[in-house]
Amino acid sequence: MEKLLSPQEVAAIIGVRVGTVYSWISRGVPIPHVKISGTIRFQEKSLRGWIEEKERERKKRNFEL
Repeated sequence: MEKLLSPQEVAAIIGVRVGTVYSWISRGVPIPHVKISGTIRFQEKSLRGWIEEKERERKKRNFEL
């Protein structure tokens, strides 16, 4: 089974504050996560896919300018 990441680990990977991760979730930003007994966790594979998608979107926007 794949290791589940904590919000603190995700914040460190992305380079944002932990509060930002929680804010994204509460505002409905589609960052892939699961809630297990009220605890938020992230599958590393899904998170990496989300990051890669954001990078593709950024490159596409820059190309269209």
